[in-house]
Amino acid sequence: MGAGALSLPSTMAQANVVPDMILFLFMAVIAAVACNACVATSEYTGKHSFESMAALLFGPSRQWFVRVLTLVLLFGIQAVFFVVSLDLLHPFVAAYVSRMILGAVIAAITIPLCLVETLYALRYTNAIVVGCMLYIFVVVGIRAAMVGVWPATVTDVTTTSAKGLMYALPIQALSFGCQINSVRIYGELKDKSKMTSVNACTMVLGFALYVAFSILGFICFQGFPPADILTGFASDDWLVNSVRLVLGSCVILKIPLIFQPFMQVLEAISLPSHVIEAGDTRSFRVVATVLSLVGAFVMAITFKDLSILMGFVGATGDILLNFGVPGMFRSAKVIHEPQGTFWTSVFALVGTMLGAGTLSLPSTMAQANVVPDVLLFLFMAAFNFVALHACSSVAEYTGKGSFESMGIALFGPWRQWFVRVLTLVLLFGIQAVFFVVSLDMLHPLVASYVSRFVLGAVLTALTIPLCLLETVYALRYTNAIIIASMLYIFAVVGVRAAMVGTWPTTVTDVTSTSAKGLMYALPIQALSFGCQINSVRIYSELKDKSQMTGINAWSMVFGFILYVFFTFAGFVCFQGFPPADILTGFSTDDWLVNSIRIVLGPCVLLKIPLIFQPYMQALEGLMFATSAPTSASISLDPPRENKLRVAMTVVSLVGSFIMAIAFKDLSVIMGFVGGIGDLSINFAVPGKSCHGTCDKLSGAIRALHDGNGGPHVQQVDEMGRHCLVYVRHRDGHFEFNWSAGLKQRLSPCTEDPVALKTMLLNHASCSL
Repeated sequence: MGAGALSLPSTMAQANVVPDMILFLFMAVIAAVACNACVATSEYTGKHSFESMAALLFGPSRQWFVRVLTLVLLFGIQAVFFVVSLDLLHPFVAAYVSRMILGAVIAAITIPLCLVETLYALRYTNAIVVGCMLYIFVVVGIRAAMVGVWPATVTDVTTTSAKGLMYALPIQALSFGCQINSVRIYGELKDKSKMTSVNACTMVLGFALYVAFSILGFICFQGFPPADILTGFASDDWLVNSVRLVLGSCVILKIPLIFQPFMQVLEAISLPSHVIEAGDTRSFRVVATVLSLVGAFVMAITFKDLSILMGFVGATGDILLNFGVPGMFRSAKVIHEPQGTFWTSVFALVGTMLGAGTLSLPSTMAQANVVPDVLLFLFMAAFNFVALHACSSVAEYTGKGSFESMGIALFGPWRQWFVRVLTLVLLFGIQAVFFVVSLDMLHPLVASYVSRFVLGAVLTALTIPLCLLETVYALRYTNAIIIASMLYIFAVVGVRAAMVGTWPTTVTDVTSTSAKGLMYALPIQALSFGCQINSVRIYSELKDKSQMTGINAWSMVFGFILYVFFTFAGFVCFQGFPPADILTGFSTDDWLVNSIRIVLGPCVLLKIPLIFQPYMQALEGLMFATSAPTSASISLDPPRENKLRVAMTVVSLVGSFIMAIAFKDLSVIMGFVGGIGDLSINFAVPGKSCHGTCDKLSGAIRALHDGNGGPHVQQVDEMGRHCLVYVRHRDGHFEFNWSAGLKQRLSPCTEDPVALKTMLLNHASCSL
């Protein structure tokens, strides 16, 4: 919190009221996710700065990438602080000193303050800074209350433009930026388990204060706030002048907050490693501090307009460092302990399930008729539960966490390729569906400024860094946003159906159906319920694996209820003739439906990371199967893996975007994906996996019964999870050796061969 708040009201003027608030929410969530990624990486590495974490996890090129970004961001923030201080204080002394002299004095005062090294030592100055910002908010609120009315010229609060959003995005990004210090705070925190709550509460407080301040500033200047809101008030306004005096003096207290990570990068670039390890950097710190602050002061004098400086810092440094680099850290952290809980797992399954398919569901009722469609919903929910249970059972048996690794463990080459191709078809189609939905929702709002193709290209570029997160648990907050967005759609369609108020008069027969109608509805409903591809990942991340059956059941119950309700509401809303994509049937000037487009348009991008990791596993298996035919996961050296992942991610997302542009009708893609990919992989593959599991267990039992010669070695349970190797001698004597997993399961058993054989057979029979 600081200088960025002074430019926030101008973002509302540029982007419009509702889009600006939605962008605030989006930035708060993304900032919280990035903070959690930084903390998880810090916990994993034991390091507490971006510089040290990058040195441990990255190669030279990515290390320098992080270093340059850090220097650009923090140097720009120093310049922003100088601009704010000069804007606040110079009007009081303009008759005595120039702006340059005042800036030089402030720069000199900041030098000794930058020698403090811990954030805990700055706790009192931090409280002063927060208090000053709250004082600004109160003063602007008082002035807005004195105006007392909403701007008369502002009647449309929903429409926006690409130019306005591009203006608002970097300013808001810099205003929410604190990730560089989240790692230091985690390192100094006594109870490190509280860090997730610290991040969440920080973002909630920031969101509430920033939205309130932006609205108040917007009202205060009747819809035309300046780039730096304080410059818009009269210089003889005593209440605002008190803000200038207080904040102008206190803003120098913010520079030490960001100077320590800035100095760490300068030391790493400028000094030999043995000098840094010895701690003999005092003289260098003094010289570097003076030169850095003087450079920031010169930049602040050159660019007096705060919005120009904020745009430069936000667009160049902050968006990449505070959002891109945490994703890089998270992708480099490859060891994950199971963290999933019951509700985070339910949210993950429902978040995977809800989405684009929902928009086509009302049209299935028009094609299949009412009662058959509801029965088909019930059948699909039950069938999906069986498939989910099959997936978790096979995951338990194999100890694997993806369809790709389970296929390698259970199947021969042909069936492995069958699973891979199905996975690629399904998930590639789903990516295209997400792009179609996002374009359908957002393009009407910006159609007069950019084409559908250009908007799709921008959305494609934005999804690339989001696909670096590896665990479903890391997406728990974005999953909650996805579910909330879909519930908002259901509520809006329900409101519109209530406004219609009557059952379609043309629909008198609700039971008869046709094969054509059922064939239309089946693939769309199959894709709408499909979440099996993530059920295996969710099971592997779950702390208490015994909860998985309940998770599967509750997810399907929620899905069935929500889908039937939404389908009925859409059917009534369009009097029995809903379009293939229900949102396209509403008027583009319907403000309530436009709010859906604004909310769900950005949020649908958050669904792509949910399905991109299993897609990437299948793609790697497809490309490198010959080099690693027996591995459960393809192993590449880190530089090669990183470059290939980036290249494959870009190519895949661009391909999905092209498919979305080529097929604008959502039902066409939904039918293709559901009919070809989803029905097979969400139902056939779990069945084949269960069959393969039974084959393995049956083979284990036969191995104990068969064979009269010897000596020979046989292995029970080829997965290695409950592995028993024994030698059967000619005299019938058994010599056993078992893995730690099997030994733990059979620990009550004596080493007597007969007793151990009986125990193993009983265990295998129970597993069957």
